[in-house]
Amino acid sequence: MRNIICFSVTAFILALSIRAAAQPAAFTVLYTNSLEGVTFSREGGNEQRIFAGVRLPLDGQLRLVDGTQARLLYENKKINLEGPGLYAMTDLKRKAEQEVSSGFLTRFWSFISNSIKDTDNAEQVEKYHRRYLTNARAGINGFAERNFAIGAPTYLSQALDHPDVVFRWDSTAHPQGYHFTITPRNGQEPVFTAVAREEQLSVRLDELLLDSSQVYVWKVTALQKDSTMLESNTYPFIYQPDMDAYLTGLKESHAYRQLAEEEQELYLLYQLEEDGYLHYAYRRYQELSTQDKPESGLYKKLFATFLARMDALEEAKSLVK
Repeated sequence: MRNIICFSVTAFILALSIRAAAQPAAFTVLYTNSLEGVTFSREGGNEQRIFAGVRLPLDGQLRLVDGTQARLLYENKKINLEGPGLYAMTDLKRKAEQEVSSGFLTRFWSFISNSIKDTDNAEQVEKYHRRYLTNARAGINGFAERNFAIGAPTYLSQALDHPDVVFRWDSTAHPQGYHFTITPRNGQEPVFTAVAREEQLSVRLDELLLDSSQVYVWKVTALQKDSTMLESNTYPFIYQPDMDAYLTGLKESHAYRQLAEEEQELYLLYQLEEDGYLHYAYRRYQELSTQDKPESGLYKKLFATFLARMDALEEAKSLVK
């Protein structure tokens, strides 16, 4: 039965994407409180259930039965709906245009909306990835300075909070082994070295006696049979295992408290990335996108563009194939 439901949801999203080609989608579904009773239809068409993460065009209407709720996003403006009711999308557009948002909310919802737009297929995600690296990362931290034969996702940099981290990388040449090091950024001697046959290595950071005030860098190199050396960029990080004070501060902030409960998780994901807790955000996206909940589709789309921003393109594309 679950397979049938998943197929129906996928088919509906695909149908909406195809039909929306003539008229670009304008609305993003942020939340529905029910798997039943919230439907979308066009004139003369059948009603189809909608879920968080689906994008809807202007030419249609939403129907909510009694007891159901939905939350939509239109050009960074949020619209709350309650059933019973039949809502024309053009009326909802006019309603949204009359809303006034604070500066923070405009930036926050713009981030969420833009992160969902380019997730219908792997090609869109790849274009998003290319555009992001060109516009946002060019010239920063060496990303535009040179090409490295070994690449790694940037969610394995900045603040690492988990005691056991799986470091991953990709190589253009795929040699037989790799040399992995962790070194203080201002030091010469590594605090950890290892040889890995695969393109990943699990490291217990809590066993390395790392100084939480010290910046470290990790790097991968490999010697090929022709004696040429492959290397990765150096990825700086701090080890900060105690997240309690940070998370408490976020949850006590005015920005967090003014959002609905379902939106507060989105705010945490947004702020984790803004503050450099990329690995924590990565693990949280993983958990949320695999839960058996109506909003898991929304988190999956957000996860795909997060990975694209983290230069983990293949991992991002695998989520939308």
